[in-house]
Formats: sequence, structure tokens, C-alpha cells
Amino acid sequence: MTNDIMINEFGMVQREGRWWTTSLAVADKFKKQHRDVLRTVRELECSAEFRLRNFAQSSYSNSQGRSQPAFEVTRDGFTILAMGFTGKEAMKWKEQYINLFNVLEKQAMEVVPAISKQLADNMTLLSKSLLLAQKGQFEIEGAIEVISGDVVVVKTKVGKLENDVSDIKHHLSAWYPRRELKAKDKKTHRYICDKNYGGRCPCCHDAQILDTACHPIIGVLEYDHWYGNHKAGLTETWPVCRTCNHGVLKKGTRHKKNHAFLQYQEILELHVNPQSDLFSMRQGGCFHEND
Repeated sequence: MTNDIMINEFGMVQREGRWWTTSLAVADKFKKQHRDVLRTVRELECSAEFRLRNFAQSSYSNSQGRSQPAFEVTRDGFTILAMGFTGKEAMKWKEQYINLFNVLEKQAMEVVPAISKQLADNMTLLSKSLLLAQKGQFEIEGAIEVISGDVVVVKTKVGKLENDVSDIKHHLSAWYPRRELKAKDKKTHRYICDKNYGGRCPCCHDAQILDTACHPIIGVLEYDHWYGNHKAGLTETWPVCRTCNHGVLKKGTRHKKNHAFLQYQEILELHVNPQSDLFSMRQGGCFHEND
């Protein structure tokens, strides 16, 4: 009879690293009523500690599907329990139970070193794999760092080139005739300037270009054509002070104010959006027909 068959026949289960049998299997092998085996277990005059370690309460479903009480019993618990079972047949089952416990426990002891060795081998393999992965990560990070440095250099050069092109385009645009802004675009610019910059120049944030009534201050407010004289659309121009318009924006350093212009355009776009309040501003103080 193989161990697997005997394990099933003798109701053996492995739990918490130990082998247990069941009170049902004991009752079956020793030809006793299960309730009598349960009573014997409960009436054993052993210590509470021994009972806790060797008798575990469990349950099973009877033929009617109802849950019934049972016990799981260790080797030591079985030895104490079976002391009261006498007779030739009882002795045969005692021997078979004890022999099966011995075989299973011996197998468990043989398995532990093998598992420990396998675990140690796996840990060694894992350590080697981690070292290789870490080495590969360092190499990858080094390559990324080099590439990142190259990207920064390229971006810097591209940015400078774009600034140079922007300045060149602006200088060339001087050959085009200057187009005048539409009156409604001027009003929109003044509204944005008043509401978001307090009437100050969006370029330098210093010079006051609008009075308290949102009128342009004569001789101070001018409109810069960012992309050239021939481009006079709402998103191609912005209100600035005379100093900025004839100073920093005309001296080949226009790119230094690129951030300020783009920031102004972002604000302008939010207001031009149909969801914004821009279309109700005709009731505001910035739309004076004679401006």
C-alpha cells in the first residue's frame, strides 16, 4: 500500500508542518462510534497545554449536509487517545498508525534540507541576477546622462537659432509697410492690459500705459507688431510702452521678451474663448467709441 493511499485511508492531513489524523478516521479504524471517540477526547485527563498542541477542534458535513464536530489529532495525541483501545485488532491499527506517522515525519525531515538547499541556490541566483541588473542599470543611466547632456546642448543651440531667426525676421519686416491694428483689437488689448496688468506695460511691467478710465496714455501706449510690421492681427500684436517698443524690442534682443509675449497671448486666448467674459466687456469701461 503506497503512502498516498494510506494517507487517505487513515485520514492524514498536514498542517503547520505536522501530520494529523482525524477523530472520524480513528472511529472508523477502531470500529467505534464517532460520538464515543469525541467523548474520550474530551474526557482525557491531560494538561491544557498538551490538549492545545495535539487536539484541534474541526468539523465535517454529515450525510444530511449538517456540520458536525470533530477533532484533528497529532501523533502524540493519537498515542494518548489509543491507550484505552484494547484487543488484537486495536493493536494492529495502533501499529499501522504509528508506523505511518513515523514514515511521514521522516519524509518531512528529508524534505527540509532539500528545500533549504534549493532556497539557498535560488537566493544565490537572485543575488547574481540583481548584480547584473544593477550593472546594466548603471550603464543605461550613464548612457541616458550622456544623451540628456547632448539633448540640452542641441536644445540650447536650437533655441539660440530660433531667437536669431526671430530677430532677423523682425528686422526684415521693416521693409514691409506697417499695418495698423483694427480699432476693436486695440480695445481688446486695452481690456486685457487693464484687467490683468493694472494698466501697466505687459513687456516691462513698469510703465503705466492706461489711465484709470482705461484710456491710452498719449505718448506712452504703443502697439508692437511681434511678428513684423505686416502682421497686425489680435494674436500677433500686444500693447507696450514707448520705451519697450523703441528700446529692447528694436535692438536685436526681442527674444528676451518672448516669455512675456507668450504669457500675454495665453491670457488673451483665455479671454477670447467663447466661454469667457470677454464678450460681455462691451458693457465695461474699456469700450469708448472715441478711443
